[in-house]
Amino acid sequence: MEVVTLRDLRLGTRELLRVFNSLLRYDFVDAALLETLTVLDPNFREEDLYLAVEDGDVKALAFLGILRIRVPEEARRRLGDRAWIKALGCREGFCEHLRRVLGYVEDRIRSKGLSRVMVYGYAPWYLAPGPDVRYEDVVSVLRSSGYELFGPSPSYLGEEGGGAGRTVDYLIDMERFYIPQSVVERRRVLESRGYRF
Repeated sequence: MEVVTLRDLRLGTRELLRVFNSLLRYDFVDAALLETLTVLDPNFREEDLYLAVEDGDVKALAFLGILRIRVPEEARRRLGDRAWIKALGCREGFCEHLRRVLGYVEDRIRSKGLSRVMVYGYAPWYLAPGPDVRYEDVVSVLRSSGYELFGPSPSYLGEEGGGAGRTVDYLIDMERFYIPQSVVERRRVLESRGYRF
């Protein structure tokens, strides 16, 4: 397995859409959302999208967001020690690939002198307001790597809360999210008719 960046791999939009949709199987990333995550984000750099590749196939990804020069000075002072993971995913059964690519991202964050990481909390240039718990591999890797659920109390943030500066920013506690069975069944019917969610 090798960890490379989007710049190294030189994927076009169509190929990158396939990668996102294969690794983030519960989300639907279309061209407009991909554009929002990438070229519309003023801080986007191709070297911030890390991909774990094995036998020519992408098995995991971690998409880093770092504030750069294109932010107001007040925001830079307030958020300057923080980085974001905009998207995180892997194929089922490839936790170790995800763990390795996450390690690369953390090394990059440290090399930039940043001390805190928030997963997905990079509005409006993120996929969702927190990792979807259906991505059990992702949540497992985050938890086993020392990431914590972001809570309403400032003491939950960073090293003050014992989190070694790494937090998971759920913002909405998706673990208690409930979808009624009637909605699940309606989705199955629509999917059988060719709709995709």
